[in-house]
Amino acid sequence: FALIFIFGEINAGLGWGVSVFTLVFTVFMSMLELLVAFIQAFVFTFLSAMYFGAAVEEHHEHKESLV
Repeated sequence: FALIFIFGEINAGLGWGVSVFTLVFTVFMSMLELLVAFIQAFVFTFLSAMYFGAAVEEHHEHKESLV
């Protein structure tokens, strides 16, 4: 909110406009970070499940007939 004091000396309305923009931008960035965190968690969980599924999978032996 330091910009409020800088622009407040020029015009009080401009200072409030900057503070509203700053607040909206901060909320937007927080929501974007939250979305990225959920996507990262989903990808990590999905890749872990794929890895564990492949590691636990039973391998069937193929017996070849000696004919």
